Amino acid sequence: MDRIFCTEFVPAPTEFITNKRGKQVASKYMCADTETSHNHNNENPASWIYLWAFSYNDKLVYGRTPSQFIDALDKIKKVNNLTAETTTDKGRQIVIYIHNLSYDYCYIKDFLREKYNEDADTMLAIGSHKLITFSIAGFIFKCSYRLSGSSLDSWCKDVGAKNKKHTGAIDYSEIIYQDSVLDNEHMEYMFADIESMNECLEIVMEEYHDNIFTIPYTATGYVRREARRNFNKDKSNRKHFRNTKLSSETYMMCRDAFSGGITHGNRNFAGIKVEDIIRHRDFRSHYPSQQRCYTAPTTKFSKYYDAEFDKNTITIDELIKLANKYCLLIDIMFDGMEVKKGVTLPYAQDYKIYAGRCGKIDRISDNGRILKLSGKSIVTLTEIDLKWICKQYNFNYTVLKVYSSKKGEFPKYLQDTVDDYFIKKTKYKKEEKTFIKNGHSEESEEVVEAHRKLMLSKAGLNGIYGMSATDPVRDSFIENSDGEWSIEKVKEEKDITNALEDYYDSWNSFMEYQLGVWTTANARNELMEFVELIGYDNFIYADTDSIFYISTADVEKRITERNALLLKISNFKKQYIETDGERVNYNQFDDENEDIIQFKFLHAKCYAYVTADNELHAVIAGVRKKGRNNINRTSELGSIDELADKKVFKECGGTQIKYVNSVPHSEIFIDKDGKEHFTELASSAIIYNVEKTLHGILSKDEFMFEWEEQNLCQ
Repeated sequence: MDRIFCTEFVPAPTEFITNKRGKQVASKYMCADTETSHNHNNENPASWIYLWAFSYNDKLVYGRTPSQFIDALDKIKKVNNLTAETTTDKGRQIVIYIHNLSYDYCYIKDFLREKYNEDADTMLAIGSHKLITFSIAGFIFKCSYRLSGSSLDSWCKDVGAKNKKHTGAIDYSEIIYQDSVLDNEHMEYMFADIESMNECLEIVMEEYHDNIFTIPYTATGYVRREARRNFNKDKSNRKHFRNTKLSSETYMMCRDAFSGGITHGNRNFAGIKVEDIIRHRDFRSHYPSQQRCYTAPTTKFSKYYDAEFDKNTITIDELIKLANKYCLLIDIMFDGMEVKKGVTLPYAQDYKIYAGRCGKIDRISDNGRILKLSGKSIVTLTEIDLKWICKQYNFNYTVLKVYSSKKGEFPKYLQDTVDDYFIKKTKYKKEEKTFIKNGHSEESEEVVEAHRKLMLSKAGLNGIYGMSATDPVRDSFIENSDGEWSIEKVKEEKDITNALEDYYDSWNSFMEYQLGVWTTANARNELMEFVELIGYDNFIYADTDSIFYISTADVEKRITERNALLLKISNFKKQYIETDGERVNYNQFDDENEDIIQFKFLHAKCYAYVTADNELHAVIAGVRKKGRNNINRTSELGSIDELADKKVFKECGGTQIKYVNSVPHSEIFIDKDGKEHFTELASSAIIYNVEKTLHGILSKDEFMFEWEEQNLCQ
């Protein structure tokens, strides 16, 4: 791209296309980015843009100040007669992609609103300071991070872009002003961001045959589109979708019952370096496997029991029997709860118990999971969750309400979508390995192409679950006039009912929310089944779809036998895909082939292990994989023994963001040499590097209590 300073920029009109609704959008998107600096003053923080750039047609335009940015955009607006979409005007607009729009938005929003104060702006946000789009005066800002689901550096690698982000080229601790002399490295860093973002977008648009109207907002949009195509192939799917409609009550029960994967360690090993023969296994395509191999609700939920109106009580034994044929939503009140002796992966979640408390409760927890409860708590469960509560705990209970839906396979259109992506993932993974085995370099055209298709298919396969777990009733996140954010929760029954009506009436809707609820429930069940198979004493640590455990001959024999049984079942039920004459089954517990000799964890998402070749691996939430000064997480950790309470990560510590709300204005800053710098600034988002201090586990004394074998639910 030709590079031109903003004052010399004279844009020519660009081409526009019109959709069926009459909306006009420029056929070619723009890409934009900003570089920022701040005064490093915690008491009076201030931050500003010192460099910006955007692409327009074949030009790369850049400048130093926000006012220059606005002036350059205004030239584009005028030459193209851009207008915002309104109730009476379909608009004439141009799309501008920014990677991590939420950050750059903080710096440009005030200048845009000051310039175009007569134009109303709109936004779509999924959380406070989490934007998907922002529109004003004919400009539609979109977030390419939400589209890719990864950093720009990773996105370039995944799609095989020739342009790359210049990672680590900028020292963000340096204070840079709008009139600072910039070296070539700074400029090239900015230009590389724009050019690589532009190329990534070109690649994915070509891959999916998209234009500016059809490209989705988020990564999930790709798989949603494919699933919708499969859904629309059979007209009966629409009828089934409407017939399984959730009421406001069953929707709320589904939402309350929903939970993600299990991440937890054996409390007997917490903080202890385990030295043994340790294996690490992963479930093959865990969530897709649940949707291909297990069951979910297939009919409208109907009320089976309500303590308010039914004279007779209902027992858990009755529910377990009912669960053979039905998926259940259960409101149950626990009155006291105590984990059974020997259980090292407790199932009941502390936050759910606490949220449902009826008055005062006392509890002993193990890293977010209940060991002992005194008091009453109302919890919503699926029949799968109830199964494990009964297996692991003694408790008193009262069943309050039960809804049932006939149990059956996940819908065919969803299974077909899973198969489509699983075939692609398997095929391109094999291709990539074959090319490398045959002597092709990782940079060769053949390997890059296979890797690109592999990563896109993996993203699609993983996105199927995200699509199925999307809540149909969404809270609204709103930025107030003072720059602060608030959330408007949908609480009232009438509002929930209206939102559900809108969802089920829309021809764009097709996914049953309950399918996502049972996907994760089935996945938790499968993980727990294997932990039980391995043995609670041998279990070390689990994270969603993986388990670390002490390996013995008996344990491996049990796993091999279970895998063989699952394989037999999946062959019989045709729960597999075939590509290039090779059959690949779902639902296998695969060995990662890591020869682990040491393992240590402190709590969830904080562990390290050493392999036989003395290689250290670490996963620590809040500690970056790569930090400052070319130091990575494992090198700063040093050794597995250093994973301990009060361990401080300075170079790889995380980041903290401070939002500053202001209006466009100018300030004079004085640098360390006494030189004055006239600076334009407004609201901002200042990212600080912070240290991360690890916190150890609770003392063993806090876990100790007397197990009382009570004659309760067994």
